[in-house]
Amino acid sequence: MTIRASRSHLKGLIDVIQANGAGKDLLQALPKDPQTCSDAFDIDPLTHQYVCCPVCHCLYAYDIGEIPTGDVSSWPRCTYKGTPTSSSCSAQLWRPHQISGHIYKPLPLKIYHHQDLKSWVGRLVSRKGIEQHLALTLVAKAGSSIDDIGSSRVFIELKDAHGNVFLPPPPGEGRLVFGLSVDSFDPFGNQAAKQSYSATGVWMVLLSLPWHLRHLRENMYLAGVIPGPSKPSTDAINLRLLGPPPGDWICQFIECARTVCLVQHRYQRYQRHRKR
Repeated sequence: MTIRASRSHLKGLIDVIQANGAGKDLLQALPKDPQTCSDAFDIDPLTHQYVCCPVCHCLYAYDIGEIPTGDVSSWPRCTYKGTPTSSSCSAQLWRPHQISGHIYKPLPLKIYHHQDLKSWVGRLVSRKGIEQHLALTLVAKAGSSIDDIGSSRVFIELKDAHGNVFLPPPPGEGRLVFGLSVDSFDPFGNQAAKQSYSATGVWMVLLSLPWHLRHLRENMYLAGVIPGPSKPSTDAINLRLLGPPPGDWICQFIECARTVCLVQHRYQRYQRHRKR
């Protein structure tokens, strides 16, 4: 249920309680906005917003406090060039939204919300039981039979930036292995003939988890959903959506020092993420 729907549902419950003769003290103690609970428990993920070009899907940093001013014709357009000698995309990025009379406010045509990877990893390892599973991280092992991806050749030969074996990690260091997936889908289901709408999801599966946990929704990292109606080309995904910005999350190696409060331990763990 969305925050907007929860707000309406909560208001209806308060009206029912009030109609049944609830006292003033009880009514004042009831929460009026579900966002209060969401903020208190830190439920919402940390995300970054980008203005997405509707034509080439190039991304631009979006700060609500820094929107275009002046005449509509002077608003910035997409400046992406496929090659240094190519002409720029020049697609419109903003649309005028009428507030009142002749007063218009610029709004992005498309917004891409990107979830922060470091924040997601911190929330994941803080959940009860996850640390124990990650402590038994995938250990590449050669053998005649392959019962999981950790026994495959790609894991056995996986190297770090210095050419050393990536798995198993040295003592005191956590190493996570992710599998990248990009796919398009119709969020509205099957539509009438000759009508199509494609949104594109970008997510990663944490292969360091056991097979029975890695594909659960709560254990998968959703980087973001690229809005439709058209889906980006392969070049747009590789060069503009997985490259900076916000491609810092998909670098071949990400080295970060981060303090995480775990269920059983509190210490600073050096994490290295490997993307396959």
